[in-house]
Amino acid sequence: AERPAARGKMSIISSTKGMIFLETGHPIIQETLEAKLQNKRGEPFDITCSDFDDVRYRIVAHTDTPTTIHFQLAMPYLGDLSAYGASSVIDRIYGQYKDKPD
Repeated sequence: AERPAARGKMSIISSTKGMIFLETGHPIIQETLEAKLQNKRGEPFDITCSDFDDVRYRIVAHTDTPTTIHFQLAMPYLGDLSAYGASSVIDRIYGQYKDKPD
């Protein structure tokens, strides 16, 4: 049987079968973007955080373009997933937004 357990803003559903299902979204990224988008002054910032599976996120607004938010995502296993078409899916969905990382 599955039962939800609350931890902060993230709901975790534990299963007797040994799997953990995490709610989608990342609270640090969501809270950061909400706070920065509500701030109309356009101040530069640079925030880095990680997820449980070593996915690294970086959210940046540079000094020279403080009203533009850059979002970087690093997945150490993307090379493995590319063999199954992950890179082409990412390119299809996010291709117009892709840029070179800093």
